[in-house]
Amino acid sequence: MLGGVPAAACGHNNSVTRIGVVSDTHLPRFGRELPSALERGLRRARVDRILHLGDMTDLLAVPLFEAIAPFDAVAGNNDGAEIRARFGRSKILTVEGVRVGMVHGDGKGRSTKDRALAAFAPGDVDVVWVYGYGFPPWRGGPLRWADAVGLRAIVDDLLRFERIHGEGVTILLVEQNALRALEIADRAYVVETGRILLSGTGAALRRNPDVQKAYLGG
Repeated sequence: MLGGVPAAACGHNNSVTRIGVVSDTHLPRFGRELPSALERGLRRARVDRILHLGDMTDLLAVPLFEAIAPFDAVAGNNDGAEIRARFGRSKILTVEGVRVGMVHGDGKGRSTKDRALAAFAPGDVDVVWVYGYGFPPWRGGPLRWADAVGLRAIVDDLLRFERIHGEGVTILLVEQNALRALEIADRAYVVETGRILLSGTGAALRRNPDVQKAYLGG
């Protein structure tokens, strides 16, 4: 997920700070190197810095990102004490005069938006970035709720798939937005390194404690 700050200056303006926003890399669970598509995308975008929004799960990810661009992060609910001590659970960065609040957004109760906004005092930040699973943008008061570039298109695609499926068409969907995919799936599978770990109805997997902890921020 790539973004630029400030949002109004995004596009092909080379003077804009180009930020690579990533989250939930879960290394070494998914390997000891960055996914090739992620590394290629960050390098091709020539990002000026990389911000990780939590769930690295191991510090081995840090030098991999630092080899591409200056790196900063916050810890997520799956990160251990060492990562929490080094990066903290939330922080505020100033980029081109814009105060960016970084937080993973996990927790119980309330919505992700409410939990994220509650992590910062009113007036302390201009933009809040959280881990990205396709939440639509929200604007209100002094804060702007910012999803990563491109996630709105993902949500639109999922809505389109849901409509097509309602017409009786079978769809095989491979999707990172676990919550939304499970909401529309008749049957779902959790696949890790080529192995099916769990299967069942979408509703059953949404209630599964292991799925909630690993993929739904529970």
